[in-house]
Formats: sequence, structure tokens, C-alpha cells
Amino acid sequence: MTFQYDSGATAHLKSSLLEDLPTEATFKFENAMVKINGMFHQPSTVTIITKNHKKTYNFNYKSIGYNYETIHFNELLRQGKTESDIMTFNFSEQLINTLDKVRALINLNY
Repeated sequence: MTFQYDSGATAHLKSSLLEDLPTEATFKFENAMVKINGMFHQPSTVTIITKNHKKTYNFNYKSIGYNYETIHFNELLRQGKTESDIMTFNFSEQLINTLDKVRALINLNY
């Protein structure tokens, strides 16, 4: 699946239940590539690749990724807020609409 953005950026996504995929995220820039290794939503290493150099940074941190959302949600509750400035209701609604369109395209119902 390919997403095109007004800024000119492009995102290519691939998902499968039939094959084992690396679940990594790769960001390509003019002079380098940044690869979030392993499961992109719970990374512990990042590799930066340039034309002449490749280096992996190990953050030695174990997380399933969702702890950040939990911390932020608890902060919102303590502050009496009903919406996040980081993940707004509008953004959440747009994301849900995108996922609904994808499910319709691939005929996924649950």
C-alpha cells in the first residue's frame, strides 16, 4: 500500500498474514537511511546507513511500545484533559477512517 502526502513524501506499507515480515520501519532521506530494527513499535536498536557508513545504536531498552501511551494517558487524566495535544481526536478519527478504507479494499470484516 502506498500513501502520497501533500508535502511530496511517500509511505510504502506492507502487511501479511501469509509471510513472516521484518516489522521494521525504514526512513529514506537524500543522504542517509534510518532503519528502526525489529518491531518498529517497540524498538531497541536503530541503524543509520549512509553511502560510506553503517552504524547501529543499541538503546538497551525493553518495551512493548505502549508504555508511552499509558504514561501520556495517565498525565491527561491527572490534568483533567479529555483530549491529547499529541494524538488529537481529529487525527484519531482520520486514522480510523483510513483503516476502514483499507479494510474495505481488502474485504476484511470482523
